[in-house]
Amino acid sequence: MEHRVLAGDTSRDTVWQRLHEMIDESWTHASGVQLRLSRIGLDTGCATQEAYAFVRKLRDSRLLPMKGVARGAALVGLPTAVDLTVGGKKLRRGVRVYSVVGGIAKLEFYNHLRKTMEVTEDGEILYPAGYIHLPKVDAEFVQQLCSEQLATGLDLNRHQVECLVPDLAWRMGLVEERRVKPVTWYFARHLNLDTTAQRLLIHLSGHRADRSARILTSSPVPLPASSPLAQYEVVHLADLMRVSQNRFEFFTNRVMEPAAVYQVHDSATDRGTTLRHVRSECNAYIDGVAYPLEAMQANILLALIDDFDHRMEGSALRDACSSAARNFRPVKQFDRNKLVYETFIRYIPGDKEYELVIPANDLAWISKRALMTT
Repeated sequence: MEHRVLAGDTSRDTVWQRLHEMIDESWTHASGVQLRLSRIGLDTGCATQEAYAFVRKLRDSRLLPMKGVARGAALVGLPTAVDLTVGGKKLRRGVRVYSVVGGIAKLEFYNHLRKTMEVTEDGEILYPAGYIHLPKVDAEFVQQLCSEQLATGLDLNRHQVECLVPDLAWRMGLVEERRVKPVTWYFARHLNLDTTAQRLLIHLSGHRADRSARILTSSPVPLPASSPLAQYEVVHLADLMRVSQNRFEFFTNRVMEPAAVYQVHDSATDRGTTLRHVRSECNAYIDGVAYPLEAMQANILLALIDDFDHRMEGSALRDACSSAARNFRPVKQFDRNKLVYETFIRYIPGDKEYELVIPANDLAWISKRALMTT
């Protein structure tokens, strides 16, 4: 609704009084309804004691003192009492500070920033849930708003590294995080050779890492459908991260999920939403963003593209993809690329079939392919 800066020295009462006055203000909605602030988050990381004093003085249930933390299982944690008695005991009715995980907050906020409005045939503008409405701000504000970039590391210890195949394959280590399934990271060279892939597969079976393995490689991806590792998540090193000292560092313009790496194109080269480049680049494009596909994900999309009516039963789709899985479920294959699955594949429960959702821009291309194959 409004971006406002209260300039002043936080060690003096003047700026806090102005904040108090702003909290009691109201804003007029387009419908004429008066809107008041329902929740106010107050960062206590700077001028901590002054912030605590303001909370004690105001005693407003809408005011939530907060402190940013680096790790946590939820965006906002349970409040922690910070006021103490003379004897060192925490006061139950004292100031209670909420912890906020900055990384989760920024990720959700940036995801909302990517949402776009829709215009119906009647000219009505529809805004998706979570759409960010910006007030009147200048270019500098927007640049600062979008200046942060995601960067995370795996914190692998160099002593965990184990050479599996000399000069070809290594086990980099195990990463365990709270509430998240452990992941075993591997790196391999010349993985496009079946002999190398088979040798690594033997070690994967020995480590019992069938479901937890993620393989990095400097070889071209995706691997051929006939590769012994076709069922595994294999990602090109340059597409996902770089090695720096003892850490894997994700590129700053990449998202959290490894298989959902993307790159944004400018308007001159924006490809919109299309499947045309699945075969040539192993990329699916959504709103101009390229989503690299794992081998099995590409196989599933290509099988549906090549099918006459672009609908297949699960068993037929499994055979077309040369999958050896007993319980073949395409939705599970897209666990790390959910947006691609939701955009291009629809499951029809009654018929137990998977149907290709063809983007409007691809209709002519798909029809032309069908004519050429017939």
